[in-house]
This record gives sequence, C-alpha cells and structure tokens, in this order.
Amino acid sequence: MPSTEKVIEAKIVLVSALKMLQARLGETQEGMARRLGCTLGAWSKWVRGERTPGGDWLLRIVALCPDDETRANFFVDIKEGGSKIPSTSRPEVPK
Repeated sequence: MPSTEKVIEAKIVLVSALKMLQARLGETQEGMARRLGCTLGAWSKWVRGERTPGGDWLLRIVALCPDDETRANFFVDIKEGGSKIPSTSRPEVPK
C-alpha cells in the first residue's frame, strides 16, 4: 500500500495537471464540466483535490489535452501515428 505522503503527492500532481489543462483550454470550471460531460460539482471537487476522477473520466480528460506538453502533465506519452487513447466502450462479446 502506498504511503500517505505518496498519495498526497500524486493528488497534488493531478490537481496541478487539471488546473493547467483548464487554463490551456481557456475554460471556466463550467466549461470544463460541459466539455467532459460531468457535473460542475465533480470537476470542482477534482480541481480542489477533494475527489479523484476515475479511469473513464481520466481517459476523457486526457483526450482533451491539446498537445504533448499538456498530456505529459498527466504522465501520458502519445506520439503521432503511435498509440491512441483506448476507447472507453466495451468490446462486443461473440455469441
């Protein structure tokens, strides 16, 4: 289990990345919530560090990043023509 200090450090990094993304996109909190399709309350809690977005939300957030520099704040390295963010939809199960 990670130490309390590491959890706090990770939360600080995430909050910083969320705020930088919002600034980079020139959006208000309301605008970010609208772009993501989440509630204003959810976005507000994420940028205050009161809650942490789950996996699907993190994928949506990273998908909004306009460039490699912004994605790097979330520790994501996606090169042009290389890997892409995986779809959040479930694969079809053969019958």
